[in-house]
Formats: sequence, C-alpha cells, structure tokens
Amino acid sequence: MNTKPSHGPIHFRAPAKIHWRTIRGQSVGPQRLKAYEGVPPPYDKVKRMVIPDAIKVLRLQPGHKYCLMGQLSKEVGWNHFDTIKAREYRIIFIYGEGEFSKSSVLSLATKLLRLIPVDVSHPPHVNRAPIIFNGALHWMINDQEYRRVFEAWPHCSQSIVIFDMEREEFSTMPHPGRQCASKRRHYCMGLLEMEGHLCFPDNSSSEVLLDIWILEDSINQVWAKRHIVHTAPIKSLCKVVGGWTRFTLWKEAEVEAIQEYGDNLLLRVYYKNLFLYNLRLGTFVRVGPISYFRAKNVMLETINLYMQSYIVDLINVKTPARKMLYFSTSYITCKL
Repeated sequence: MNTKPSHGPIHFRAPAKIHWRTIRGQSVGPQRLKAYEGVPPPYDKVKRMVIPDAIKVLRLQPGHKYCLMGQLSKEVGWNHFDTIKAREYRIIFIYGEGEFSKSSVLSLATKLLRLIPVDVSHPPHVNRAPIIFNGALHWMINDQEYRRVFEAWPHCSQSIVIFDMEREEFSTMPHPGRQCASKRRHYCMGLLEMEGHLCFPDNSSSEVLLDIWILEDSINQVWAKRHIVHTAPIKSLCKVVGGWTRFTLWKEAEVEAIQEYGDNLLLRVYYKNLFLYNLRLGTFVRVGPISYFRAKNVMLETINLYMQSYIVDLINVKTPARKMLYFSTSYITCKL
C-alpha cells in the first residue's frame, strides 16, 4: 500500500486510495465508493456514499499488510472504536432543576441512567442541533437561560458550549471575531461543520457582511476567516416589522447560516426566507419561502441527517416540564 517509499514507512495517504485498496476484492464495493481524490474510472461518476469522519485521514503503520478501517482508525487516535464495537448507544439529557441546569446520560445497552455530578454552568442552546467535532458536541450558549440563572448576559469568551463525549464533561470556548457584548446577540449565531472543520458564521461585524470563520487549530483555538458573504442583496428583499406605533417601523432582518451543501451555504433570513449562497461564484438562489412553523424548527430537523438510519424509536422516555431531551448523535453513530 505504500506506493511512495521515499516518504518513509509512515506517511499520510488519501482516504480514497486506502479505501480503494481495502475493497478492491469486492464486486460491488467500488460502486458504493465516495472519496475525495484518486477514485478510478468508471466509479468516479456513479452514485456515491459518504465516508465516515473516522476514516477521512488515516496514517499507515509499519507492518500492515491490509487495512481494517475501524482498527486502523483506533491506532491513529480515533477514540470511539470500542464504543462502536460494543454498540453502546447513549442519550444525553439537559434539563432545568431549580436555578441551575443539570445533565444525565442514559445507556441504552444497560438501561442505566447516571447523573453527571457537575451542574451545567453555561446552558447550551439545545433548540439547534449541535455540531459533532473532535469527539465533542458544540452548541452556542443560551443567553436567556444564562441570564435567568445569573442575572447577567454571558460573556463572549464563554459563548460556545462543549460536551466531551469521552470524559462526559462540559467546557466553554470563545467565539472568533469581534466580541459582540450585546444583549441576546448569541441567539442569532450558530455553528456548522465545513470542510471537515468547525465553522462559525459571524454577523456581528457588519450589518451587510457575514464572516465565515474556520477552526484551524482546536488545541490552541486558532480561527481563520475563510469566506465573507455580502448579505445586502438578500436583506433588502426581507424586511421585518420592528414595532407597532402610529407608523409601521421596519428594520433589517438577521441572516443566519444553517447548513453547508458542497459549494453552497444555506442561509435563513428571518424565519421563512431561505437562500443558497454559492461560495465559489458569490451568487444567491432563493429556495423558499417555507411556513413559519417549519422554518422555526429547521435546525431541529437536521438531526435526522445523523439519525435517520441509525436509530428508530429506541426508547420511549417521558420527560417532566422544562426537561429537554437530546439524542446524542455522537453516541448514536454508524457501525463499522
């Protein structure tokens, strides 16, 4: 498999080429292959499948005569192989109890519910599906819930809430760009996964610009501004009522980035206006409008992208008032 001996016994290889050599003896394997480079014809034109994040980048080890994706991923640092092998699916609950938020983890294999002893000091915005990155769940902070508990608005230095799935611990990190320091500003901010990195769309620097930040170094928390979207053309089409007085007041609508689709970025203006922005061409295509109630829950529906083929009606859980249930898609993941 090491086709470049000059690079030494250990070097990075394209996942496409590793995957191709792994399935070369299968009759239908090449027809189900999606990869990022090096797919031989005629399989580069057929319907593709997504390679899991665990095998996007693999490192060859000396002595390997063949490649087992799960085991090789474990050897190069993927820390969920044992969980997948044991098929231990877990559900995380985040709920309000008294003045603080608490969390519990339910194991579907053992049916045991255990309480995480530390309170959730920075409640996440669970109305949006979290982003799974580096073995952790990422949310924006819930401004209103934080203010209810601490009677103050959260600082930007602790605006991104992280839940480590291996250690089952909560932590925070700052968002990039200008520190907004304004009331309820984080509610219109969100997180995405783009190009295999954590992405933060920031609309606080300008009324007509949407800055797309990419987390290049998660250890040192180094962000880089990758794209700048000029939102003036779509904001001019969508005005919202700002108040009810003798005269009708109009104000600019907020622009939110919802999802990445290849070279396109799905944007939402107010609730019912959806646009696809082409990152290469800089053009907008309107794909809405949709109903108010469907638009309000559009982020919750993205959970199905992760769960639709992995878990269906696993367990019927009755939750009390104000209790928020979230199926941790990092625990409910594909079986290798």
